[in-house]
Amino acid sequence: MSFSSLLVNKANLQTYTSSQNALGEWLNTYTSATTSFDCRMQPITAMERMDATGRYDDVRFICFTESSNKISVNNRVVYNGVTYRVKESYIDEDYHHWESLLAEL
Repeated sequence: MSFSSLLVNKANLQTYTSSQNALGEWLNTYTSATTSFDCRMQPITAMERMDATGRYDDVRFICFTESSNKISVNNRVVYNGVTYRVKESYIDEDYHHWESLLAEL
């Protein structure tokens, strides 16, 4: 069984950008990708939630993606009509796939 066959969900990525306007105020915006990406959305367990407490007490999902799909902190993932903020994202030690911790907005 390949890793790709385990990515049974589709989600959209919204990329975070910030810029300054003429008054010097910071504007935060999100741009949506035109295509969805394959992923595996999985609720975290109660044990994982306890481990994350203190760092991210609002994290409820973990998202697995291919290494070619870079997901950064503060980006958003839209899955089944629900928008999640990326709290932490890291690539595994073999550069095989990304794991991202998500909190519902």
